[in-house]
Amino acid sequence: MCKMNFFKELKDFNIPFHKNWDAGKHSNFKIGGKITAMIEIYKISQMMDAMRILNTYKKRYFVIGNLTNVLISDGYLDVIFIRLKGDFEKILWNRKNLIFVGAGVSNEKLLKFMVKNNLGGLEFLAGIPGTIGGAVYMNAGAYGKLIGDYIIDILILDRKGRFKVVQNKNIFSYRNSIFQKDRSVILGAEIKVFSKDKKKVLKEIKEIISIRRAKHPWKAACAGSFFKNTDKFPAGMLIEDAGLKGFSVGGAMVSKMHGNFIINKGDATFKDVIKLANIIKNKVYKKYKIKLKEEVVIIK
Repeated sequence: MCKMNFFKELKDFNIPFHKNWDAGKHSNFKIGGKITAMIEIYKISQMMDAMRILNTYKKRYFVIGNLTNVLISDGYLDVIFIRLKGDFEKILWNRKNLIFVGAGVSNEKLLKFMVKNNLGGLEFLAGIPGTIGGAVYMNAGAYGKLIGDYIIDILILDRKGRFKVVQNKNIFSYRNSIFQKDRSVILGAEIKVFSKDKKKVLKEIKEIISIRRAKHPWKAACAGSFFKNTDKFPAGMLIEDAGLKGFSVGGAMVSKMHGNFIINKGDATFKDVIKLANIIKNKVYKKYKIKLKEEVVIIK
C-alpha cells in the first residue's frame, strides 16, 4: 500500500495531520530530524479510526506529549507521532477525592485545577514538564513520590483498537509502566487526591519549582533527567563524582549545574548525545560497577 493511500484515509476520516513534521524543532532537546507525519486526535472516534489505519498500513507510531523527555534521531524517520488534544485535555472531578485526567492534560494545567479546587496530593509534579499521559507512561515523580502511587485505573486503547480500563495492579515500577512494552495508547487516568487548602497547595508548588530552578538547568535545551536513579545512589551524584560535569562531545554537554542533565549547547546531534551517554555509562561503571539506564525515551 502506498504512502498516499495512508494519508488519503486519514483525510477521509477527518484526522488532521502534518506531513514531514520537523520533530527537532518541537523537541525540548532541539534534536531530531523529520518524521513521516504527526497526527492530531481530538475525540475517541478519531483515535479508533487512527489505530485501525495505522495497523492496516503497519505504521510505527508513538503517542507524544510535549516531547520533553525524548531524544529523537537525526535524518528522516518513517514513524507517526500522535498528539492527543480536545477531549483528551479535559479534567473531570466527581467530588469524591477522585479526578479523571485526560492524557493530553499538561502537568501544569492539572496543578492549576487542583489549586483552584482546593485539592492536594500531586504537588510533586510541579516543575515537571509534559502531559499526564507521559507521566503515567514513565511513572513520573520526584522527592520520593511517583504518580503510579496515586493512580486508581487507566483508560487505554490497545493495539487492536479495543478500549480497556486497566486497574492499577502490577502496572508501575520505578520510572516504568507496562505500557512501555505493550504499546497501548494511554487515554486518561483516574487519580486519587484529597482536600487541601489552596494556599497550602500553591505554597508547596512554588517551593518545589524554586528548588528545581535552583538545581536544574531549566532553561537549557535538554530532556530532563537523562538516566534513572539507581537503587542506592542518584545518577547525578555518580556522574558528578566521576568528574564528568561540563564534559562535552560535540554540541552535547553534561550540565555544569546537575550531572544527570545532558544539554544541547546549540548544535548537538543525536550521535553527540548517544556518544556522550555511552561515555558516562562506561566511566560510571568503571568506577562504581553500577550500570546506568536511560530514563529518556530514545526514538530512532
